[in-house]
Amino acid sequence: MVEGTLEVAVAKQLNLAPLEGSIVTSGLQFRAKAVLLQALLNRDPANKEALKVVKELLNFSDRNDLLHGIAMHHPDGIQVVRRSNNGVFRSVELAYPMPVLRDLILKVGAMAQGLQDALGISADDYRAFLRAAHNAQTKPSTSPSPPSSKRKRFSKSHTSAASRPAKS
Repeated sequence: MVEGTLEVAVAKQLNLAPLEGSIVTSGLQFRAKAVLLQALLNRDPANKEALKVVKELLNFSDRNDLLHGIAMHHPDGIQVVRRSNNGVFRSVELAYPMPVLRDLILKVGAMAQGLQDALGISADDYRAFLRAAHNAQTKPSTSPSPPSSKRKRFSKSHTSAASRPAKS
């Protein structure tokens, strides 16, 4: 839900249609999407609440543990190995019992909902955006036509001095 919310928010900020918004954001990792959204939101002081949520998402280390950590079975839930290397390798094992996992999932969902609320993205908007992007991709005839492959050649006045023959 968080990744999708970031994608919809970026597309909305850039006034992109669902397919184009998905093309721009789908290959980006979480941090890149969040930082891109921050930069877009920083253009307007009215986005203070949304910026607060994006910052909270970026600083939510449990999200990284659960999505990118090395997980192992634990009798009460899972155990995750959090590793970092900022010039010094560090590794720590963290236990996530089922009640903690549940609370973390609900917290991430609440943050995504907070971002949607701050940006005026309804649940229907969210679903419609993701469906429209999917439908546009699966029906190529509804996608915009690519630009013409015929390129206009520059006139001589547009060529660089390096490409012009030297005068004798």
